[in-house]
Amino acid sequence: LNGLFETLLSNFECKKEYKDRLRILITDGLKEKLAENIQESINLKKQLSIVRNNLEKIEERYALGEITKDVFHKFSDKYSLEISKTEKLLTDKSFDSSNLEKTVEKGLEIISNISRSWGLAGYDEKQRLQNLVFPEGITYDKKNDVVRTPRVNTIFASIPQLQRILAENKNGNHINDCHFSDYVPRTGIEPAHHC
Repeated sequence: LNGLFETLLSNFECKKEYKDRLRILITDGLKEKLAENIQESINLKKQLSIVRNNLEKIEERYALGEITKDVFHKFSDKYSLEISKTEKLLTDKSFDSSNLEKTVEKGLEIISNISRSWGLAGYDEKQRLQNLVFPEGITYDKKNDVVRTPRVNTIFASIPQLQRILAENKNGNHINDCHFSDYVPRTGIEPAHHC
């Protein structure tokens, strides 16, 4: 099982010759995604403000006797649930961009030889590496003798495809409008295949 997992990890290793270009592509792509998240956060904060105002209005109307207890609870529960969901979405969108370049550099350092690091690591370090690359965990399909995962960390998931594109570029093909977000898998990766 450890061997299968090492093989899976090797699919995401950063090749030394592409490290500088990958750093640029990933950093630019994350900045683009960050800008999208900032805009979404602004919209969510506006929505949250409106719902909070609606909740305050319904509380005031209830306090003034303008609506019944049943109507108050119906709308109060609805608005409270909407506030909770919006606050969770806002939390999911938050990211500290102040150390973005350092984060990308650290990610590339980790992924440069991750399968070897995995093989040499103790139990706790293996758990940290697994959770870093596969945040939703992995499963073993005994019947087909493969490891599977529903999701790969965005940075690591993009590396194999970006390296293929960089290799094609090295062979004379041009990267036209290479956007990081275009190479981030939209769904889980099952099973991983060699590049």
